[in-house]
Amino acid sequence: KMPHRDVSSWTTIMKGYLAAMNSDEALILFSAMRVDSNVSADTYALSAALKACGQSSNAAYGECLHAYAEKTFLLRSVFVGSALVNMYKCIGKIEQSCT
Repeated sequence: KMPHRDVSSWTTIMKGYLAAMNSDEALILFSAMRVDSNVSADTYALSAALKACGQSSNAAYGECLHAYAEKTFLLRSVFVGSALVNMYKCIGKIEQSCT
């Protein structure tokens, strides 16, 4: 158990799940991180979650993350923008990356 959880530690574990091709666990972890009142997603965490959506072809959650990125202004990041385009490519909806 991790005594001090910050966005970097959450993201590092998410990236480990992604490297092991366990995108569902990465998305569960991202959701758990967002519930933790002391931690907000940053561009790296959101990019990892978008990559997980692409790996698992989870279009519904990916579209929710797109809306979250717009609402929190994280969409301004080149990391998030690139991850978003890649996620839409993976789920076969590349045209939505332009909206």
